[in-house]
Amino acid sequence: IRDSRSIDAGGPLRAVLIGEAGAGKSSVVADLIHRCAHDPDFHAALRGRTLLRFKLEDLAEPMAALPAHGLHDQALVDRFWQIVAEHIGMAEGEHDLAVAAAGRLRQRLRQRGLLLLDGLDEVLDPAARALTARLVAAVGNDLDQADCPLLVTARPYVYPDCALDAFQVWRLLPLDSNTQIPALVRNWYRALEIPEGQASHLLAALTGTGDGARAEMATRPLLLTLLIAVALERQRKDPSTPLPEDRAELIEAATELFVKRWFERVGQVGRGRLSAALIAALTEPRLRQVLERVSLAAQRGRPELDGAAEVTVEVAADAFLRPLLHCLPTAVRGEAEQAERLILERAGLLFARGPGPDGERYGFVHRQFQEYLAACALVAEDAGALEHSLGEPLRHSPGAWREVVRFAVLRLQDDHGAGEAIDLVRALLFEDRSAAACDDACFQKVVAAGLALEDLHKALTGKRLTPHQQAELADAKARLDRWYQRLVSDPAPAPRTRLDLGRIAGRLGDPRPKIVSTGWTPDPEAAFLLDPKQDFDWVQIPTGRFRPGSDEAEQDAFDDEYGGQPVDLPGFAITRVPITCGQFAAFSRGGGYGPTDGPAPQWWAEISDQAVAWWHGQNPGLEQYCADPDFKQHAEAYRRWVAQRKAKHRRRPWYEGDPRYADWLLPNHPLIGVSWYEAMAFCGWLTAHWRDRDLLADNELIRLPTEIEWERAARGLARRRWPWGDHWRPDAANTEEAEVQATTAVGLFPAASPEGLLDMAGNVWEWTTTRWGPTIGEPAFGWPWKPDDERDDPRGTDLRVVRGGSWTNTPRDCRCAFRDRGDPHGWGNNLGFRVARVSLAHSDF
Repeated sequence: IRDSRSIDAGGPLRAVLIGEAGAGKSSVVADLIHRCAHDPDFHAALRGRTLLRFKLEDLAEPMAALPAHGLHDQALVDRFWQIVAEHIGMAEGEHDLAVAAAGRLRQRLRQRGLLLLDGLDEVLDPAARALTARLVAAVGNDLDQADCPLLVTARPYVYPDCALDAFQVWRLLPLDSNTQIPALVRNWYRALEIPEGQASHLLAALTGTGDGARAEMATRPLLLTLLIAVALERQRKDPSTPLPEDRAELIEAATELFVKRWFERVGQVGRGRLSAALIAALTEPRLRQVLERVSLAAQRGRPELDGAAEVTVEVAADAFLRPLLHCLPTAVRGEAEQAERLILERAGLLFARGPGPDGERYGFVHRQFQEYLAACALVAEDAGALEHSLGEPLRHSPGAWREVVRFAVLRLQDDHGAGEAIDLVRALLFEDRSAAACDDACFQKVVAAGLALEDLHKALTGKRLTPHQQAELADAKARLDRWYQRLVSDPAPAPRTRLDLGRIAGRLGDPRPKIVSTGWTPDPEAAFLLDPKQDFDWVQIPTGRFRPGSDEAEQDAFDDEYGGQPVDLPGFAITRVPITCGQFAAFSRGGGYGPTDGPAPQWWAEISDQAVAWWHGQNPGLEQYCADPDFKQHAEAYRRWVAQRKAKHRRRPWYEGDPRYADWLLPNHPLIGVSWYEAMAFCGWLTAHWRDRDLLADNELIRLPTEIEWERAARGLARRRWPWGDHWRPDAANTEEAEVQATTAVGLFPAASPEGLLDMAGNVWEWTTTRWGPTIGEPAFGWPWKPDDERDDPRGTDLRVVRGGSWTNTPRDCRCAFRDRGDPHGWGNNLGFRVARVSLAHSDF
């Protein structure tokens, strides 16, 4: 779990744990309960507490019955404990005992408890979910003075609309391929008493060359568990059978396994309960047909959930009867109810979820099984009408149908060939040029079709396509590219939609020029060159008089922003967007870091002695920061953080190769994980190589912008508060308010500075050349700017100024005048840079 906000050690712990479906949120809660109750070596502060785990889906019906407005927080708290009393399980007629028991439980929680509220996303109705979030916040406030930590779990699709103020946000990261995946695989094999060698075979298959999709699936606990089950079955039958390559193939294999085991049980369990004729009629294909039809009916009856694509869909027991009657021979239809009960009890894919208004209700073991089986039913029902049967619901409820579309395209390709699947994707990407406006749902439909196109590209890799199919596949990509170009300039798409489409473009190829180098390839060993005209989008900032900082009247400004005086600033050029991973790769692959041992390359030596020391694995000035009284409480943790990056780990960006950051390091995303020294070395490397190739004049150089240059480029001569104007726009930047909790592809938010620069607010902080000073507190270099104070000297160990804010920051921190600082040794997943092209006559260092 990585905390995306700072932890306030002085207050009560209030946190929401965010994770995708199958990421292990409920498993974390269950493990926490087990360790608190039974593990003597677990954290002493958590052992021995009174524990209450409550599934928030049980609040769905009571919340829907309450008025949306006019309720005080205390009324919500009282209602919560009434519901707890109802769930304690007292016999009918013992209401007073139940209330008393709930009261005692509440008191013990206040004394020393732990409250776990699981599944905010399982409250399906948006209004009831919003009210449930209010209730959770009210319960947290009620326990504010109590010794009772509170943890809530939710999926990212619903949390932005139900954010809990004052709650820390924790993200449940994918499993680590170096330690956690091997541990889970070996523990499963050990628990099942299977030889250790077989576990090694599976791990080799998960990490082997060319198995990127399989390795990606293995980072999600549920899918890894399914991979293990399928691998064991295949090893038992035929060890040479390869593992599934994608999600659809994995879920198909797991479904076949569930159905096969159910069929094996029918003969054993059915004897004495069912007639021989019915047992003979209950074949594997018939059970599969029933499951597919029930899944499709559940999908079609699913309500619009504001894009909440990952929620449990329940079905009533009676929903199985009609498709079962349709499938069974006439002679045994009278026994359909007995067969229905056997399916519900033994199918393995289903589990009871308790009584509902229409009788006992069941859910699928995982949402993706229901979505996959619904897609199979659609393809079997009428493959030729999929454009309509998928397109219509996708327009009205894109979040609910996204995964069904992806599975349907792959199933169509398997059953009817590549041509049919390509035609479906092209149809879903049709752009109505007559439509003047397009809302976010329209772009979400494009996300679904884009993901399906990406899946199809993977599925068709290595397969022979006809020239016509190749042309149609290229046309599908061209249609996606047109939508993507429209996204860049359209204010309608929500931040999450921009994130998704930017990632799709990063994997399939971003069509915008000068975002990813023309020489870039996915091969991490393939070196390439950068060209200043073809690969960089420069914005010329003219010579002019500029006053940095904030006016005294700006109440949300900080003291170090005041005092700016007009400065005659020479003209310079600066990149329109931050340096991308696809551009920096030329430096990494082309010798920019130099050899593992030996002397540092010249562009490192030209920065400073401190840069060379950092390159060799040293940390000059680190103890100076750690001794700072303002930093002392964090000093030891920071020493450990910096120490983990040995010299051998300083030959690439820190996050490169980490599968948890695969989507952050796409070639069209801003570079992250580099220190100030690495950013400076990149500039020196560009300068040297472009001069050698006569692409840069001898009187020019590439460097980081100075702080005052950066601010001038961000706000213009009109001195805007934010790059786009003086009023905050939540749709204009990737900040904390956007709630995407990650970097997005550069330049996707249509809010430019006066000269047209993008991402000058949010996404990633940006290094500048300018010194902050030796301590994290009061800056040694503030306003007014003084030409002889050497604030832009690259030598020394001072902290360096960073500007612009990031995806983790508030609007206040993303103002053009806001100043912050960074340790030149340090790096982060919210810190990057852009570069400037300047005349040597106007650069002192």
